[in-house]
Amino acid sequence: MNKSIAGSINSTVLVVASGKGGTGTSVVSALLGLAVAGEGRQVLLVDGTESYGALHHMLGVTPRHPLAALRGDLADVEDLLTPVDERLSLFPGGADENSELTPLSQTERQLLFRRVRELYSHYDLVVVDAGSRLEAVLTACDGGVTRLLLVVPDERIAMAASHGLLKAVDSRNPGLPVDILANRCDDEEGAAVHSHLANAAERFLQRSVGYAGSIPSDQCLQGGMGAGMTIQDAAAGSPAAIAARSAGLHMLSERIMPAGRSVASGQTLLVRHA
Repeated sequence: MNKSIAGSINSTVLVVASGKGGTGTSVVSALLGLAVAGEGRQVLLVDGTESYGALHHMLGVTPRHPLAALRGDLADVEDLLTPVDERLSLFPGGADENSELTPLSQTERQLLFRRVRELYSHYDLVVVDAGSRLEAVLTACDGGVTRLLLVVPDERIAMAASHGLLKAVDSRNPGLPVDILANRCDDEEGAAVHSHLANAAERFLQRSVGYAGSIPSDQCLQGGMGAGMTIQDAAAGSPAAIAARSAGLHMLSERIMPAGRSVASGQTLLVRHA
């Protein structure tokens, strides 16, 4: 295994998901990973989607192998790690659309994900972008997950779908801590989204859900990425990046995430903030 992640430490494993597609789980996952890595933590981003995923495009890296390469021992689990920078690594998704490898079945994904979890203990934070497909989210939530972060915009359909996803996860992983992150919302809208879902969870599931905050709609970030910039460059100083950092550090407090390794002298934070 890479010397930079040698040694076992206690990890926070965060699954980022939504009940509806197009809500921004990949962007949120990348922003959280960049922000926490910028604070001196060792971070692993895992693309838990069934396809090759979008994280490598956002981060400007090219994975050597997809998750499907673990089938038949075509590669070791460490071989799939793709460095983004000194403190951030990416583990790619299921199958490259240009690969000759046969797409993974759900059973194969579940089995191979057990091998991926062997890496988790070597990082301060693991962020799994599970997307919105139920089976992908349930697979990501199995085994050693610290909490689930539901990314929800201020849309009725998205809120209803996220409640349905919460119900499914809660029946399989009762007691798993869950936080709501309101995406593309201002503070007032975000508080209303959380209130709606928290009331529904209390009434119908007899459980509580936390609030990780809100991330505003950010035309600068969207425009930069649309123009071909990496999310690292497009996010620098952006309102969305600042909000994601605040939400991430609040949620991943010292009470649930151990102290990270010290930042090297002169190291620049990946996500600049005020």
